[in-house]
Amino acid sequence: MEKGQDLSSSSQIPEPSIPSQSSQESQNSPPKGKEEEAPLELREEYDLFCNKLNVDVNTLNKGYELLTAIPSDQTPSQWMGCALYVASKRNGGGNSIQLSSILKEASMSLVDFFDKMKVFINLTGLDSTHEEQLVQLKRKWIVLTCLYHKYENIYGEVLILPSVNERNPNFKGERSESFHLFSFGWLLFLVVKGRLLSTPPDFVNAFHMLLCCINLLFVHVPESQRKISLKDPSIIASNEASGAATEYTSTVPPIASPEGVNNLPYLCTIFKANFNEVMEVHNRLFGPFIKMYAKNNILKFTHVERNNIFYLDHLLEHDNTIRNKNSMNKEYELMYFSTGDVDERQYITQNEQIGTPSRNSSNLSVFTPNTRPESFTPFRDSHNAHNGVPQTPVTQTMDMVQWLHLTVSNQSDTPNANLKRFFSVVGESVNNKIEERVSQFSALLKHEDGMEVSRQTSGIKLYYKVLENLLVSEESRLKSDNFSSLLNHGSFHQSLLACCFEIVAFIYKLDRLQFPSIINRFGLLAFEYCKIIENVVRNIPDLPKGIVAHLVRTEEVILESLAWQENSPLYSLLPSDANQRESFHNHLLASSMGVSLRTGISALASPMRPPSAHSEMSSPGGKPIRRNYSSTLEHFYKKLILLAGGRYKDLCTKLSVAAKVQVDIWQTILHVLVQSPDLMKNRHLDQIIITSIYGVCKVYKIPEITFRVIIDAYKTQPQYNSRVVREVKMEDGEKKDIIAFYNTSFLPSMEKTLTEFPSGGRGAEADNVPATVPFQTVAPSPQKVSNKANLYLSPMKSKGRGISGVSTPVLHHSSSISSLGSNSTIKISLGVGESPSKGLTAINQRFNSPQSKKSRKRLNFDGMESPEVPAFKRKFEEDEEEGQE
Repeated sequence: MEKGQDLSSSSQIPEPSIPSQSSQESQNSPPKGKEEEAPLELREEYDLFCNKLNVDVNTLNKGYELLTAIPSDQTPSQWMGCALYVASKRNGGGNSIQLSSILKEASMSLVDFFDKMKVFINLTGLDSTHEEQLVQLKRKWIVLTCLYHKYENIYGEVLILPSVNERNPNFKGERSESFHLFSFGWLLFLVVKGRLLSTPPDFVNAFHMLLCCINLLFVHVPESQRKISLKDPSIIASNEASGAATEYTSTVPPIASPEGVNNLPYLCTIFKANFNEVMEVHNRLFGPFIKMYAKNNILKFTHVERNNIFYLDHLLEHDNTIRNKNSMNKEYELMYFSTGDVDERQYITQNEQIGTPSRNSSNLSVFTPNTRPESFTPFRDSHNAHNGVPQTPVTQTMDMVQWLHLTVSNQSDTPNANLKRFFSVVGESVNNKIEERVSQFSALLKHEDGMEVSRQTSGIKLYYKVLENLLVSEESRLKSDNFSSLLNHGSFHQSLLACCFEIVAFIYKLDRLQFPSIINRFGLLAFEYCKIIENVVRNIPDLPKGIVAHLVRTEEVILESLAWQENSPLYSLLPSDANQRESFHNHLLASSMGVSLRTGISALASPMRPPSAHSEMSSPGGKPIRRNYSSTLEHFYKKLILLAGGRYKDLCTKLSVAAKVQVDIWQTILHVLVQSPDLMKNRHLDQIIITSIYGVCKVYKIPEITFRVIIDAYKTQPQYNSRVVREVKMEDGEKKDIIAFYNTSFLPSMEKTLTEFPSGGRGAEADNVPATVPFQTVAPSPQKVSNKANLYLSPMKSKGRGISGVSTPVLHHSSSISSLGSNSTIKISLGVGESPSKGLTAINQRFNSPQSKKSRKRLNFDGMESPEVPAFKRKFEEDEEEGQE
């Protein structure tokens, strides 16, 4: 079919920016007279709004320009606060306008502001930098809200909270001593956080600083304000266990009572903080800062040091409490009025303007940037759960910090004897090369990035631990201890070290080292790094689900975009021969037909077994041809089609696309990924999925499925990012929207493929359900019901339906099911209400058997050409060997 006929004429669309909501028909626009009056009324209202905030002329005019860019079907006045905020951020000079002041004048809560700003950015066509700034602001708010809730909870555990009434911003009357103490503690935290920590703050250090502030309060408040005595046996026991009161040898003594009681060990025990890390923050930052404030008379007290303790006499006597609270308030104002940010003091009075996320929320999509809690790969529940109860973000983070310390506690930051045993088989120089490499790349992660010496050391220890686990596992499987090629493979070691540091950066919420910052600094290509992720997950014992979810998401990011960058080695691995590509396409298509999608299937553990490296396939002409692509490539594509399949299937379901059309859409997506990979170069998987759906639906003449409708459905997917739709890289390097990409790149390249599909509209061809459909069923994942053994509960298959066709639950026990899944499991199933009682007896025997705790799985890598070759070794070597052929 030629351009300009059915397909091209119906799909050639102008290239405007995609509006954020459906455009209105011209008859809905206001009468002409009213349209002429509106700008004058708007200008007067806007000027009045700005005058109340003392806005300078330059910022005022920039804000009005943005306001007039709002489409006519909107009410511009409701966006005045958003326009002024953006203008103030754009304007480097002029008066600083605090966001809290804008919100107060606009009668808008911070929660509403975030929602409105997202829409405002779309309406005015602002670039992605504004969206990124909004995400950072929202993350800062989420983090601080989590910390405030923790402050309130910890304070309430050890000290008397002020009443709810006197914390009301409209409270009339004299506030109590409890209120002043509570306010002083929060203001002190805000000041030390702002003065001593980076912006945004290092979350873990911020929490440690919060504990230091509460400890200072606890040991200095009057006895009447304490809920627990300084002489409580649990506090004394914590002091003795840590040696904080009697054996502390630091040059900075701990803040403690005159009797030498330091409450930090107790707080660390109860609230799962690492005592050594907290004392590091206390000694390096908090203690010297308090001394400096005393010296400068900012805090009023009598400084006392005796018996190796640091005590502040009269700090929180009644008059001094109010004075010191007011002093901290002035210190905070100096910072606040220079940043134009949110007034964090509003938490004290529970001001409605600042709003709060749910206290039990683990919304880590904001709390941990670039990691989404839901995906079309597993671990949708991104928090660890104890007995099914979700953890708060603070508790989850502290648990991960504790896990890291326990995991590396007995590990050296140099190769241990067992590793040296493996090294000695290869040669003495291996040990030196590995240590030099570790030192070289570790130095690229700086203290100012948040990678403090102790954290860097933890990353190195984790690297050696995982390396040892990998080698021991392969030695057991292969009955050999010679791993010469692997131990001399630089890319393998760089990737492993980068992945271990990625885990550390994620645990400590280091913003400056968000993925892919570390691999970029190490000079690693994302495709190479992707090979190590699965190995790390499988070889770290008891890896917390939150970390696994993060690594899964980083792998998704590589699969969907980073692996398709222009310099990626992926392109050189693709078969160059057209017949080979066609064969590979058919193999992947056959593998995906009828595959069941579950929310628990992981891209890390693809259920499809790769064929033998020497297996033969048939060419389109029926002649057998030898496989001419690496198992690394096939392993990558297996994960890719599961990821793409989940997203494509979800969109098709939401759009009610007929089964036959779904098959052709999937064919189109696979054609791009295998036979036209240049369309993916420097682009995103979701861009191909969206344009494929649109193109095939045009062929089938389904007019209601427009780009607008597809994008609206895409917005409901957890990985949605507006830049995917608005900023598609064109062939000339310019970025335009997805409609322009469809018209200028996708359609010219794929027109021949699309015209091979039937074009008979919504007749029998479209509605005829084929025998097999890609990713045909979406079944819920088995739910684990015991943390002690592999016991799962899942819906019964269709053949086991109970009364009225309702699925009855099935209890499974498997000796080898893990969070990543396995293809070689031994299962016993019991259909509740249907199976004989002996099935339950067998499950009980399995459940209580010591053998049930032993894992039978092995490392699940690419298909192996020889059992003597370590799988992870081949991942890094195979591509190079094939490139030389």
